[in-house]
Amino acid sequence: MTAGGARTVVAMAAAHLPAVAALCGELGYTDEAISVASRFPAIHRDPDHGLFVAVDDAGAVIGFIHVLARRTLHVEAAAQVVAMAVAKTHRRRGIGTLLLARAEAWAADQGLAAVMLYSRDGRDDAHGFYATAGYRPAVGLSRYDKPLASAGKRRKA
Repeated sequence: MTAGGARTVVAMAAAHLPAVAALCGELGYTDEAISVASRFPAIHRDPDHGLFVAVDDAGAVIGFIHVLARRTLHVEAAAQVVAMAVAKTHRRRGIGTLLLARAEAWAADQGLAAVMLYSRDGRDDAHGFYATAGYRPAVGLSRYDKPLASAGKRRKA
């Protein structure tokens, strides 16, 4: 997939992780370099996850997307975009559109019926982008989180 001639979306590899961590930082997730690298192997091996990066003509990472398959008993299986970022210097150039298109193609290949995502309040530019891409707000949903005391003792995937 290309936009502007030289931008391409490819499968994420370990060599892309420092740039992906930096993009996480642009989203406000600090100190992610070690965490991204430690989480990557298990997620990369899991066929229910799709990890993709957008690279420029020099091979530099300018965006990424992480999508996963959500298979539940009560609703039809769908994909969820759990993370997406485009470098500030490359926004509004079609990179986000390419990344979403790749995630949607991955979801279709997995036989999933839809793609969903969450976006933080206050990210008005992102919300406008998602609306332009055909995504609609889910009315009447709220998210609830509860940290677990045993989080540091979790089983390693």
